[in-house]
Amino acid sequence: MLSRACSGVRGQTLILSVPGSERAAVENLRAILPALPAVEMAAFGTSDGS
Repeated sequence: MLSRACSGVRGQTLILSVPGSERAAVENLRAILPALPAVEMAAFGTSDGS
C-alpha cells in the first residue's frame, strides 16, 4: 500500500497525519518534532507559543 503524508494549518492549529502503526507514528514524530520551532515561525511568525 502506498500512502502520502499530509499536514496543514487551520487557524492557529498545526494538523499532522501520522502512520497507523504505533512504531511508525513514533518514528515520524521523532523526525518532525525537532523542526516544530521553525514550522511555528514560518506559519505564525512566532516561536514563543503565543
